[in-house]
Amino acid sequence: MTQVVNALKLGEFDAGPIQSELEGLTGSSLWWAHVNRSAYVGSWQALALTAPQEHSHSHPLLQLFSIEESDVWVELAVLDRLPATRALLASLPGERRSARLMALEPGAHILPHRDAGVCIEQGQARLQLCVALPRGLSFDVAGETLPMQQGEIWYINADAPHQVSHQGTERRLSLVVDMNVTPEFRRWVELSAP
Repeated sequence: MTQVVNALKLGEFDAGPIQSELEGLTGSSLWWAHVNRSAYVGSWQALALTAPQEHSHSHPLLQLFSIEESDVWVELAVLDRLPATRALLASLPGERRSARLMALEPGAHILPHRDAGVCIEQGQARLQLCVALPRGLSFDVAGETLPMQQGEIWYINADAPHQVSHQGTERRLSLVVDMNVTPEFRRWVELSAP
């Protein structure tokens, strides 16, 4: 790939089973407010599904937001309660790094920001799997509003400026997965490109 890809729909999945199994986790103590409070307005929470091996038994904030690089990521025990989510993660081609559920409440706004180095061109890819995508939500990458729909898998160039605005009335849930860009992952992207 010579051209920078800022966003690309990679596929679809059945969001229903994942929504059903997440109902039991809504409002649980497993969810944590995003630590970078200057990057958003309103309520933005996360639940770690994987963690760097060295933090597999650490505080959830380290599992979610560790700033250290890690080569070995492990699944957390919460996935035992989420078989459909685990199966979806296992179906993604390539080498998974972090996986977390992210919840954005109505009226929240994730301010424009960049996640340095998280793009295909630098060897890491961020996937947004749209579990619950209510009306009134816009997700912008590099100045373009993405036509995301519930049950879709999107690659986003997180190294580019991106932001999310939620003017709807229902909670937005996404499964955010960071992948290493392997030959298998590149083939998936190339096959999905228009």
